[in-house]
Amino acid sequence: MGGHSQEPQCVCPTQESVCATDRRTYKNICRLQEAARTRRRVVLSLAHTGPCQQAPVLLSSPRDVVAVIGHSVILGCEVSAQPMAEIEWRKEGVDRPLPGEHGHIVVQSRGGPQRHHMTGWLQIYQVKRGDAGLYTCRAWNMLGEVSGSARLHVISPDSPLRSEVNNHVVGVFDESDDEDDPRREGPSGSHE
Repeated sequence: MGGHSQEPQCVCPTQESVCATDRRTYKNICRLQEAARTRRRVVLSLAHTGPCQQAPVLLSSPRDVVAVIGHSVILGCEVSAQPMAEIEWRKEGVDRPLPGEHGHIVVQSRGGPQRHHMTGWLQIYQVKRGDAGLYTCRAWNMLGEVSGSARLHVISPDSPLRSEVNNHVVGVFDESDDEDDPRREGPSGSHE
């Protein structure tokens, strides 16, 4: 007979996430069963189907950044929560959430990159000297809230520090924020 024999593949009968007695969300019941077999000292079982409820946890906080007047900058944060968190941005000394009346500031958020994660960005186009200050990303759901802050330093185009600042949009994310990086999967992840 011609052809190749294929190795048997195990397929979990359901792909619905589950909450275990360790208060962690597992990708499916098969991942939970696998974790239960490998943990010798902990009795691990199904608490309920669906993800575990969790107050927001900051996975990626905004980072301090230096921007040149006239350039753009992005601050970002990422949280994990169940139910999904809401995110807002504030600047120290400003009474209401951004963008408010600041036409050159845009705020966005979206789910992901992992299940139960929310990512938020604050982008400032054509940075002005008055944009310098402390910015805070605040996330909340019915179980709690979390926040992270970063300072934006603004320099003039003729500053001696200018050569140290990149000419592209400066942000907070790097390759360690890649969704395929297994180190990033926390309590809501599926590494077990």
